[in-house]
Amino acid sequence: MLAVKKIKVLNALAYIAAQYLGAFLGAAVTFAVYYDAIKAFDAGTRSVIGTRATAHIFASYPAPHLSTCGGFVDQVVATAVFLFLIAHIIDRRNGYPTWTYGPLIGLVFVMIGTAFAYNCGYPLNPARDFSPRLFTLIAG
Repeated sequence: MLAVKKIKVLNALAYIAAQYLGAFLGAAVTFAVYYDAIKAFDAGTRSVIGTRATAHIFASYPAPHLSTCGGFVDQVVATAVFLFLIAHIIDRRNGYPTWTYGPLIGLVFVMIGTAFAYNCGYPLNPARDFSPRLFTLIAG
């Protein structure tokens, strides 16, 4: 929206900050709610890899089989498909009623996640991935 001047810069920055803050707080609440279960599972040793890894609860991490190149291709393709389908949905020439935009984009998001989550998880939103990583860094 910022690129096509449908939103002011200050508002865009506020929305971005709110997304990052919301994701951070969501990770914190999840950690608080499931603290005892996480502690019982990993015996208090937080880890990103291994059979007792718990970091993937909060953020997306690549599968052990995935190379850097494979992860890059996975994310480029997933993001390209996601953006293409959003552009298709919101293009007025395609005749979708505006009230269907939200549900259709949500459905596309779930479909992309279902199709591409095996390799890298579901990191289509940078706020949803970075903020929980930051929380896990702080929480240990």
